[in-house]
Amino acid sequence: MSTPTNTTTDGFLIGSLLGAVTAEIEQRVLNGYQQAGFAEIGRAQAHIFRLLPPSGCRVTELAALAHTSKQAMGYLVNDLEQHDYLERVPDSSDGRAQIVRRTARGWAVNQTARGVVEATQTEWAEQIGTQRMHAVLEGLGLIVAALGVPYQGSVAEATIYNT
Repeated sequence: MSTPTNTTTDGFLIGSLLGAVTAEIEQRVLNGYQQAGFAEIGRAQAHIFRLLPPSGCRVTELAALAHTSKQAMGYLVNDLEQHDYLERVPDSSDGRAQIVRRTARGWAVNQTARGVVEATQTEWAEQIGTQRMHAVLEGLGLIVAALGVPYQGSVAEATIYNT
């Protein structure tokens, strides 16, 4: 496929460009979930799978990551628990608390998302060129590192180990 020679980025700030790319990826992932038989997962539920650390976390921590209330997150977690995507287990550091973590079916959701995103990256690399795609990923990685975004282990990496 040929590399586009003209760009439509004039006047657009990074937020608009990233927003368009994110919206496309989110829609492709949601379509992938439907095709894989995960019909119960909508946009709100999909967000949980992206935010939930590989080892799990408490509902309150997940709510903070999602910038939502504990009650709203509890509702979504309950729904995903009823459909066997998530489970709650006792927190070994506090017997009163529970950790939310993925079930085998929940890990399959992440594997589906990973496959969709990898296919999308490959498609886009064919459209803009492998070197440009590598530069985009490298640049975004540098920005994330400069922002000091905490890295608790990649869900994608953990997904590979939980197959």
